[in-house]
Amino acid sequence: MAAAPVPIPVLIAADPKQVDLAAFSSHLRESAGLPLDIIPVPGGPAAVREALLARRGGTPVVVVDPAVGMATKDWLPLFLDRLKADPALGLVAPKIYDRVGLILSCGRTVVSALGPRDHFANIGYGESEADRFARFTEVDAVLPWLFVIRPEALAALAATPDPIGAALAGCSAPDATPFSLFGDDLCLSVRAAGFTVAVDPAVLVVNIHRNTFDELNRLQVPGTVPDLDERTINLWKKKWRWNPSHPDLHAVRARWGETPICWRIGKTLLDDWKGLDHPAVDLLMVTRNNIPLLEKTLASLAATTYPDRHLVRLFVLLNGDTAGSRARIEAFGKQGSAHSFPFRIEIIETPVNLGFPAAFNWLLSASDAPLVAKLDDDIEIQPDWLTRMVDRLREHLYAGVVGGKVLNHDDPETIQWADYRLWPGGSNNQGTKDTGQHNHLTRTIANMGCCLLYRRKAFDKAGGIDVALSPGSWDDLDHQIALRAAGYDVLFDGHIAIRHPFKRLRDHCRRTRGNMMGNGTKVNLKWGVGAFQVIDRGLDEAGRLIP
Repeated sequence: MAAAPVPIPVLIAADPKQVDLAAFSSHLRESAGLPLDIIPVPGGPAAVREALLARRGGTPVVVVDPAVGMATKDWLPLFLDRLKADPALGLVAPKIYDRVGLILSCGRTVVSALGPRDHFANIGYGESEADRFARFTEVDAVLPWLFVIRPEALAALAATPDPIGAALAGCSAPDATPFSLFGDDLCLSVRAAGFTVAVDPAVLVVNIHRNTFDELNRLQVPGTVPDLDERTINLWKKKWRWNPSHPDLHAVRARWGETPICWRIGKTLLDDWKGLDHPAVDLLMVTRNNIPLLEKTLASLAATTYPDRHLVRLFVLLNGDTAGSRARIEAFGKQGSAHSFPFRIEIIETPVNLGFPAAFNWLLSASDAPLVAKLDDDIEIQPDWLTRMVDRLREHLYAGVVGGKVLNHDDPETIQWADYRLWPGGSNNQGTKDTGQHNHLTRTIANMGCCLLYRRKAFDKAGGIDVALSPGSWDDLDHQIALRAAGYDVLFDGHIAIRHPFKRLRDHCRRTRGNMMGNGTKVNLKWGVGAFQVIDRGLDEAGRLIP
């Protein structure tokens, strides 16, 4: 006769006086698919952590919070099969929905410039179901409402005294900014011990209390995000060496760059062109019925002094153009033309206006150089712009993009954009006289998007321009926040001057103004209240000015 399976220990993070433990235990046993040894643990996360690390034996341990209900039958064998298949997997958790059917978390990204607030860190937060949330996924951390931990990972954690971790588990957080410090600290400790952490979307649970739809509605209004209390920040900084409220990724990489803590924001962000004297560059431009300004832009580009100009290509997408722009562009590309245009030109035409995001993404997919310049069709730039920008990306390995100082086209002594910051108050120094006060290199939250040089790998990590922001506006800020979230720096080089026509909001038609205002709401809702504050404070802590 086969031996009966050993019951799997389950620590229920609840006080039997506050929940119907018998009913919840019955629910667990009916859904688990294996025998359970249920152990109530009153006293909150600190008590759960202590009980978890006190476990001995060769079986995995389950931790569960009665705030969740199991939506998947036989969930425990699914988790155990994952642990059995991958000896490096230290902790696995489910996909979590809220009570109205939206995703609450498919794991957490906490080693990030945006920090561990739920609406920044929870992958899929507030989203409806999509294919990208249906894959088994390695993550930084998980919400600690249900997880299974491997006994070897537990043994590794228990072998090293961690009084700071115990203290962090006992910290509370403001209701307005729910932190999951117990789960984040535990998962990062598992990763630091050499194991991975993952979410298995085949297992679904529902948090019966949370409603992310209502929570997201409150995130549309920009505002100030409360910090953790000083004790919590100091404990986290003492253990992990960065500020969780507004992280400095340079501090994270300085301490953890060669460890699994930086598995997303470390060497995986780096590319392999830096050993080349002059890497290939693809210049990407979208235009539509803008011939007079386009010709000035092409004439300005023709003066570019990049040493190996045969490695540079210009890709132009005629975005539903009806003005005959192809013939004008081809004239520039002919040998012996008035401007002796130095780069090979590739032209793509679309029969309709796709909007800028989709058009640019099309060009991105058609090109293949390791460096990609995003150029508007109405700029004039200094001849050494490209050499300078390439050098900046070569010197700063974790910079995903670099931009320059933008001056008004008709009044080049007046700044249109320089040293941008969004918090507090927002300032791009527009309208101030250019006396050279911004001729320096800094880290910034975003550059104006009329002339930017990217690493192609930055698009691989952060994605392309968000087509939800079509036909355009706010897409540059949105994408540069995505770069920051992916782990990259955004550089501003005030030594590079770009002339660009200046338009006030009132200079646009009503429909365009409405689109611009609508896209602002989209970006605020996408990133959540306080994203700008968190990034700008992190940059302040890191130090913006680069010597």
